[in-house]
Amino acid sequence: MPSSTVLAEEQSDFAALARALRPPPYVADRFYAAGWWRRQTILHDLYLVAARYPDRPAFLLHQAAAGRTVTMRYAQLVQHVDRFARALLALGVRRGDPVVVQLPNSWEAIALLLACLRAGAVAVPVSPSVRQRELERVLRMTQATVCVVPDQWHGFPHAEALAEVAPRLLWLRHRVVLGDAAATGAIDFAGFFVHTWHDLPDAPHRLTLDDPDRASMVVFTSGSTGEMKAVLHSHNTFRCGTGAHAAVQERGWGENEVFATPFAAYDTTSLLFAVWGPILSGGTGIFLDRWDPEVMLDVADSAGVTQLSAAPPHWQELAAAQRRRPRALSRLRTAITTGAAMRPAMLQEVSAAFGKPMHRVWGMTETGMGIRTRPDAPPAADDLQVGYPVTGLETDLVSTGEADEIFPMRVRGPSVCLGVWHDQLTVRETWKHDDGWFSTGDLVTRETSGAMRIAGRVDDRIGHPHMIPVQEVEMELARHPAVREVAVVGYVDQRGGERPCAVVVPHGVPPTLTELRDYLTWRGMTGWYRPTRLEVAAALPRSHVGKIRKDVLRRWIAGAEVPD
Repeated sequence: MPSSTVLAEEQSDFAALARALRPPPYVADRFYAAGWWRRQTILHDLYLVAARYPDRPAFLLHQAAAGRTVTMRYAQLVQHVDRFARALLALGVRRGDPVVVQLPNSWEAIALLLACLRAGAVAVPVSPSVRQRELERVLRMTQATVCVVPDQWHGFPHAEALAEVAPRLLWLRHRVVLGDAAATGAIDFAGFFVHTWHDLPDAPHRLTLDDPDRASMVVFTSGSTGEMKAVLHSHNTFRCGTGAHAAVQERGWGENEVFATPFAAYDTTSLLFAVWGPILSGGTGIFLDRWDPEVMLDVADSAGVTQLSAAPPHWQELAAAQRRRPRALSRLRTAITTGAAMRPAMLQEVSAAFGKPMHRVWGMTETGMGIRTRPDAPPAADDLQVGYPVTGLETDLVSTGEADEIFPMRVRGPSVCLGVWHDQLTVRETWKHDDGWFSTGDLVTRETSGAMRIAGRVDDRIGHPHMIPVQEVEMELARHPAVREVAVVGYVDQRGGERPCAVVVPHGVPPTLTELRDYLTWRGMTGWYRPTRLEVAAALPRSHVGKIRKDVLRRWIAGAEVPD
């Protein structure tokens, strides 16, 4: 069996791939028989909750500029989902067509994402922090005919950037802008989607509660090579990524939960935890359009938050805000940390501030939130002990033959994506290779209790919640006239976040960090890709075959040793 499948010339477009990609019958039959997959989709859950509890808040979205929190109730949400789905059909979107949506945290962003599924399209959510260069690549890979962006966000002119790249994308028929659309000649989102009911004669036949096994969601991620990858999920794989198929005690949430997270709604963690989670539990999701720990705690407290998930840097800010002005948070049951490991001192500090033990969740865009600390588990001494695989997720630890073994981890199960599509029109279908085993790139050890402990990474991916394409950043930095050689490695900053450090061998006078960051901005690179630390070296350590020893560099910048 070959390691990848190259699409035929006549099927080289993304829509054809999405329509054709499905799990093998023997896999689907097994997961259905086990009760992990189901015949319904997230849309069934949405409309059922709306019928039972029409006035229950589905999402609370705080708007910093207005100083208010908007409540989107379930009855309102389904009305907007139907209205937006009709608008997509009116734009010519067909079943299986990709629709790229890049919106900040807002009720429109959530309703539009669900409307893509209602219209039978493939939803392609993109974080608003992604800039012009990467957005163009997403549009090229998907060949989407519709792209929705804000006019501007956090000072970046998204509408102008989309208008600039559009002439190079002949298949992009419609640019839609939330905000000032007239300035760039785009379709006005409010006018076309919100305020217009598109009375299409065939709409009732074209709207759908969807096929649970088709590729319905595409989330982009970048590995350590810098290659942008499109991860294709079905309704079933994405739902299992939330742990919804597992028992309540195992997954940690039940009915009518209130979820809160500081991440962008279109990040994978947020989609699973704070968009799908509320709908599956018949509860509420909380988002801020601008991060503010004080506001997050105020909104979460008034809403009766029960589930709070954040990365270590956010937890540190939340803990400081809680110490300054304690909130009751009387319903908070579960505090979850994701991403980079939380230092033991920070773990104790955060747990003390909220009076709750911290729980860890491991996950990937390709696999969902698959390994987690169980709610009834004793508090961990540190944050490296992740926990146990969720029901149905098998783990395969590949022996390296060492005495104290650290295993490369592979996983297989109902939450693993249908496939991963690469820039070279190559798709790796999960169940056509290695009997469904997916290599995570993580190194783990197994405790005597059976719990998994993360020991490191096979590759050198950097960052959370946004992974940084290391090779692409290195290639751009190498073009700077003051850079002879460069390697980008990760380090943990004082707030517990994982950040990129550029180790540079200079040409003559070494460049400054500001110069390198400004250079990458000029090259059109997304903000979080830029190094936040610079180290200058006389040479880069290499192996006997000439490969840069990034393990040595990581130890060096951590202060453990000086590279030879």
